[in-house]
Amino acid sequence: MDVGIASLRNLSKIHGRRVVLWWLLALSSLPIHFLYNSAVFKTIEANNYLLAVVNEDFLKGEPFLDLLNITWTNSDGDIQSEAVSFEDIVGGDLLAFVQKNVSANAAYMNGSLYERLDNSKCMSAYGTSYVSGRVNVLAVTSASTDIANQTAFYVAEVFVPSDYYNVSNGPPFNWICEDDPTATLRNCDIAKQQRNAKNWNVNGYRIDYCLSELSSGPGQCRLQFSTTILAVVIVMNICKCLAMVLTLLQNREVALVTVGDALASFLEKPDHLTEGRCMLAKIDVEKTLLRSTMPPVSRLIIAALCAAVALLVSAFNWLKRSLDPNQSVFSLGFGTVDSRATIVDSLPKSNGAGLAAAVLVANLPQVICSLLYFAYNALLTSMLLSYEYSQYGVGGRRKALRVSSPKGQKRSKYFLHLPYTYSVPLIAISTLLHWLISQSLFVTEDTPNADALKFRPNHDILPDNFPSSFLEYLSPRSTLAPPHPSPLAAQLLNVDGVTSVFYGKDYITVTKDSSTPWAHVKPEVFSLISETVTSGQPIVNTVENKTGEDGQGSSSSEAEATYAPEDEEVVGMIQELLETRIRPAIQEDGGDIEFRGLHEGQVMLKLRGA
Repeated sequence: MDVGIASLRNLSKIHGRRVVLWWLLALSSLPIHFLYNSAVFKTIEANNYLLAVVNEDFLKGEPFLDLLNITWTNSDGDIQSEAVSFEDIVGGDLLAFVQKNVSANAAYMNGSLYERLDNSKCMSAYGTSYVSGRVNVLAVTSASTDIANQTAFYVAEVFVPSDYYNVSNGPPFNWICEDDPTATLRNCDIAKQQRNAKNWNVNGYRIDYCLSELSSGPGQCRLQFSTTILAVVIVMNICKCLAMVLTLLQNREVALVTVGDALASFLEKPDHLTEGRCMLAKIDVEKTLLRSTMPPVSRLIIAALCAAVALLVSAFNWLKRSLDPNQSVFSLGFGTVDSRATIVDSLPKSNGAGLAAAVLVANLPQVICSLLYFAYNALLTSMLLSYEYSQYGVGGRRKALRVSSPKGQKRSKYFLHLPYTYSVPLIAISTLLHWLISQSLFVTEDTPNADALKFRPNHDILPDNFPSSFLEYLSPRSTLAPPHPSPLAAQLLNVDGVTSVFYGKDYITVTKDSSTPWAHVKPEVFSLISETVTSGQPIVNTVENKTGEDGQGSSSSEAEATYAPEDEEVVGMIQELLETRIRPAIQEDGGDIEFRGLHEGQVMLKLRGA
């Protein structure tokens, strides 16, 4: 039996009811350590954006040649060139759409839609893993060519790093350093580029300034909290309080908390095993099967140090994989979100499982730190108890016993089981470590579409037997049309600014127009959804479709996917890829995707929702 320190071996020596209370206190601490730190977390706005190198004529609406000459060296060492359409690179008429916005009413001149940035500010704005408050960027150059209508020289689409970042491609903003011969693909030093901003080149073109498109609506960076996590934490705290109250009410025995308690007890009631055996040797008492088989303490210390060093080296090597060899890991920043230090590959992608996994990974070091605190506390307590006990045998230095309930000349025990010269620094260091860990690993969530918000009311939206995985309402009329009218969707589409409502299995995505701020829309939308869910009203009804028409846009109302019979095997592979890789990612952002057909090598898809 151990006296004066926390020990699991003592559980076999106490009453069963107190053992249950001890386990209740211990087990209720684990969810608190794992969850409390992530009950409140932040979401970050992360926008995909178009990058284009253009000249002043492009800004005036002059037509551009929709071709880009790409040159590469093949496996035989021969230089080859091919003209590729901008449309093949960024898809659709995105560049033409951007040009129309820029040239219309000279909006880029007055800064209402576009902000003019010098090269240094442009690098700062887009030289980050997660771009917020801005979308497309036009890098304006004074370059010109002899080719007619050549007003756009380079185009690319930059994606959200949590989905597209990997070690080989480097951070999403490495286009800023493409023409720097001293830069590496894995790292782009923005501060270094800013020192030579006046000579900045992108894809071989000298940049004069940038036009940055401002994202509509307020930024999506905000604090959120999880009601589920808070509920678990509250329940666990109630369990701890209950266990402590029961311990106080049921504790009628004299507890041996300190060595002084044990000595006082043995003086009053001598131990019959040691009574009259004052010359008993230590080896006769201590030599048991357990202690005789324990390894030397030095071996345990060496093993612990080796494990700690191995973990530290592994962590640094993991960071170094995505950093330039000449760059320090401390350049990532303190408590900042950076794609090069983001754990995404091994975590589930669904919202519920993904958040739970992220919370557990982020808070696992907190549990380890708490266990280390208890270990150090026990070690220091044992060391100081041994010292204090040895002082009782020093001649001429009489000391009173330190007990839990002092009487007469007896002294009270330490408040934290340790003298303040030890306990205060230990608690301060432990608190600092907990805070540093919270700044090293924390939970974030991307919100890539500024005009769409995804609501998760912890309630099934679509019935279990629903024929489709989604349902979309694009007009007030569609919310009343069979076979699946929705009173909630009708109310949501009556809110000023709301343009569409999308139902997933357990979420609702509401899309607004770009001119309406979320501050005017979100409170009413949230109120309508909450009222419907809490009242138990049906969200989606099913009625007979007599006319054969429906306006919801569900997959059951669409024409069947079309493709040639000989393409059936290829179509199967495409559909499997969509179901296993692409659809889960799109549903996570509040949307869905449909396969519509395969014609002459072109895959037809339909995107819905956010």
